[in-house]
Amino acid sequence: MSKAGKGSRFLLGELVNGQQARLSELIIDASPSLLAFKESSAELNWKSPLAKDNYREYQDDFLNHCSLEDETKITMLELLREHWPIRGPVWDGIATIQGSGGKEGLIIVEAKANIAETYSAMKATSNSSIRQIKNSFRSVQQEYQSNAELIEWTDRYYQFANRLTYLFLLNRKLRIPTWLVNIYFVNDPTHIGVKRSTWHSHLTHMYHKLGLNLDTDLSTRMVNVFPEVNDIRKKWADK
Repeated sequence: MSKAGKGSRFLLGELVNGQQARLSELIIDASPSLLAFKESSAELNWKSPLAKDNYREYQDDFLNHCSLEDETKITMLELLREHWPIRGPVWDGIATIQGSGGKEGLIIVEAKANIAETYSAMKATSNSSIRQIKNSFRSVQQEYQSNAELIEWTDRYYQFANRLTYLFLLNRKLRIPTWLVNIYFVNDPTHIGVKRSTWHSHLTHMYHKLGLNLDTDLSTRMVNVFPEVNDIRKKWADK
């Protein structure tokens, strides 16, 4: 993995490595549940993508960033494998945060800079993997009270659906306090710019197609932030 030259990976890398405090502030401000969870003085501790780590992104090894005993990590990964095939999502960003009472929270990040990035289809080919994915999607549909056709989850918004599934698995099955942070960059001049209002319209459409009821308990752990790229670039120029 190396530094990207444009788009969401580039912008997230710039924020995490150059404006980390600002990014953390945007995320915490957007999430009352995260604000309530964290210790009063705690800040997000970013693990990825870090310049010193060659902007590495983590996949099945993301649990290495949690403060867990090795045996516990192995047990949790085995539990994940019961619900999702090997080679799960590749996370654009990972962070942790210290919570009250000695708890630790996990932040998993997905970043987008244009609408096309939100469309994807399931690529699994083995019957066992397809069956496992669909069964997990059905569990998540129950969590979000969705009556949508499963094809919307598997063939159109698959990536977002599997991120929601990991939010569900980490919180409900592994009991790790976890937040899914979706970063939607506004007016990206490095590739394809999207206005804030366009993001809002598209996400409304996507939620409807997936049939999501976002008044459910787990929805408080999904966080959307909309960094304005022009503001980011101004801060770069001020350095």
